[in-house]
Amino acid sequence: MACQLPYTLITNLGMVLRNGCPSFRDFPDRTPLLTPAVRQLHKLPNIQSFQDMVSYKPSALLINAATTYLQDQSVSREYSAGSYSDRKLTMFASNLDAFIADVSRDDLKGYIRSRTRFDLEQAAAVVVSAFMKEGRVDDAVSLVENLGKVMTTSSMWIDPNVPVVKPDGPFVNPASLARKLQQSAASRQVHIPLANNFYDLLLQLMRVRRSKPNDRCLYIPQWLFEETGIKPPNHFSGQFQNIRISPVKQKDDESIMLSRKHFRSVQRQIFHIYQYWKPEKQLRKSIKELEDKVLFAGSWIQKRVFDLDDVAVLAHYFFYTQRRLQRKVVSDYSGHVFLKEGNSMTLFQNNITKKSTFEDVLLGIAESNEEGVAVAMGSEDTLGLIDETCLLMKAYVDIYGRGRTENLVFKQGVRGGKVRGPVDEYNLLCTVLTHLRGQAKDEGNVDVPGQTKKFLAKDIMHWNNQWENDAFASGEKAGWEDWLRKRGLVENEDWDMVDV
Repeated sequence: MACQLPYTLITNLGMVLRNGCPSFRDFPDRTPLLTPAVRQLHKLPNIQSFQDMVSYKPSALLINAATTYLQDQSVSREYSAGSYSDRKLTMFASNLDAFIADVSRDDLKGYIRSRTRFDLEQAAAVVVSAFMKEGRVDDAVSLVENLGKVMTTSSMWIDPNVPVVKPDGPFVNPASLARKLQQSAASRQVHIPLANNFYDLLLQLMRVRRSKPNDRCLYIPQWLFEETGIKPPNHFSGQFQNIRISPVKQKDDESIMLSRKHFRSVQRQIFHIYQYWKPEKQLRKSIKELEDKVLFAGSWIQKRVFDLDDVAVLAHYFFYTQRRLQRKVVSDYSGHVFLKEGNSMTLFQNNITKKSTFEDVLLGIAESNEEGVAVAMGSEDTLGLIDETCLLMKAYVDIYGRGRTENLVFKQGVRGGKVRGPVDEYNLLCTVLTHLRGQAKDEGNVDVPGQTKKFLAKDIMHWNNQWENDAFASGEKAGWEDWLRKRGLVENEDWDMVDV
């Protein structure tokens, strides 16, 4: 059963902070002037815990005040530079202003593409404001009618002074290399703009020449061309077959000439971004690409949803992405006790299958678009994706467990424990496999891999005595092991390294 959308719980390492109270944000520089009638409405709640929000029933008067604020477009908006004496009333007024923020379809696309993470209450305001900018007031009103709890208990605006949260990608951020290239070029009196993405950076790197010999180009790995979608020129494509061959091309007026010292320094940093010759780096890149394909439908959204350019469908996928990006909670609302076994998925924030009435209404609006495009993920080769996921799980064991799952198991009563690698990456593969199992069953394929357990944190295993529930505990086989053999992807006893 759908519930009213809750605000996002603030966590540190999964532990809830501030007794589950919502995030506090600095008030905006301006606050909408509310009418005397609105200021005298039903008293706003005093939220001291997450349970206060859950049990609170928002007043219909407050919801009507919000919908009237959106509908009354004929009245010019008036603002005050200050705030009300009642902080809760100032918060409510600022939330109303967040509903009419200037959020465009391009903004939604940018948030989806970069996977910028907002708190759920902020993401809901972004959705409403996108409809308002398109003039779809009735749709915005129907959404706000389902935001009573977050609108009256939490801060929904985006603070421009707080950096947005973006997930780590498979590569090191290009900013340091971009600055290095800019500084190296300046030492030779060549001034270039600072590149802020891989596409612009690659265009600059292809212009670099070493001073002696002056036709020597940088070695640029193939992955960088693939990442940016730029077709490598002939003098670069030849290096992919033989790394010992340095690309060469005569300098021209657009060339960025570097000294031998600076040239070598830039070359080292290019290799540092993604050390593609290391199996663990290849594995991380493959996992990130699989996550984007399965959980975020990145390429499908880029082709189908972005081309459709319908604000309702964009908003649906924006909020879907936000649900995926929320941080997992491992404690109770007090933040003092770990969740007991089986309780994690009861939390809205942890379980993407739990839906709010806000999401139901948004889905209905998106599915009613005139283009007739169903709001559903693009069709993929589900069994092929399951194979790919299981092969990456095996590769994880090969790399970090030296091919043996028992090398990745914590032992009860032993201090420290063995090095288990970046367990979040393996756990991400478990999440992907769970998603694909459900997708396969929806398609009528009942023959899917068996259960695959995630790695648990040692303190959680100790608290709940869950040592047997850890990945590979007691020699238990993961579901992907038999699946790979059944599918003929490995020999029965052949656990050699899999190319990833």
